[in-house]
Amino acid sequence: NISDLVGVPVRFKIAATNTSSVTLSVGGSAATVVNSQNTTGLAALVGGEFTAGNMATVVYDGTEYVMVTNFFSFPQATHAGATFSTSGTWTVPAGIYQLDAQLWGGGGGGGANSAGNAGAGGFAGGYEQGFLHVTPGQVITITVGAGGAGGASGGYPGSVGGTTTVLTMSATGGTGGLGNSGIGGYATGTPGTGSGGIFTITGGLALNGHTEPGDYFGGSGGSSAYSNASTFSVLNANGYPAQGFGNGGGGSAGNSGAFAGGAGSAGQIVIKY
Repeated sequence: NISDLVGVPVRFKIAATNTSSVTLSVGGSAATVVNSQNTTGLAALVGGEFTAGNMATVVYDGTEYVMVTNFFSFPQATHAGATFSTSGTWTVPAGIYQLDAQLWGGGGGGGANSAGNAGAGGFAGGYEQGFLHVTPGQVITITVGAGGAGGASGGYPGSVGGTTTVLTMSATGGTGGLGNSGIGGYATGTPGTGSGGIFTITGGLALNGHTEPGDYFGGSGGSSAYSNASTFSVLNANGYPAQGFGNGGGGSAGNSGAFAGGAGSAGQIVIKY
């Protein structure tokens, strides 16, 4: 019964490259149309989405099959890719109908301190991975979330990181660290998250600053998925700016001076095909 297939991945080897729309019959069930996901919803296949000899995966949603992947036969091969650290546009190469995209949102800026206090670190941006249906020659807008600015000296909070987007996928930025938050423990704020793909990792948490007599440290920024964490800043110093991509900036600290928080690092987009 085809109703038993709802939500079940169906994997098969493609016998011939399609030149138009496609139907699929599984286990003697009625032939049912296979559609793909695009920027506006589901759309009929037009040709070239399934390549002879490749492995494909579709999922039945109760009405039609939805194309999930069209992989090369094992061992799987990635032809090429592109990494984006700034916003812009990108043109889909000839013969490419599906992209594997990874997105990171921008990290939040670290909080600043007034004399005798310490700022909290910024929260990391979110991560999203998934597949995008495209057509050769399509011009795609790439938006990479900026890192949040560090808080101005005098106890001001850091700024939120920017949201990274490509077509229907997005990864939000982490919030900035609070100023004058030298109370220890986890900071108050919200890490980034993702949507529109198939795999999401929430950004890492940040820490408050720490203040005790003779012992002042700015809070550590959160670490994003597959990237590097920022570090503590030391006594009487600006917060460290985040390294890598999507990480939160460090908070500042000082027993007798006011310092600025460190900037969060910008997000990133990696596309493979």
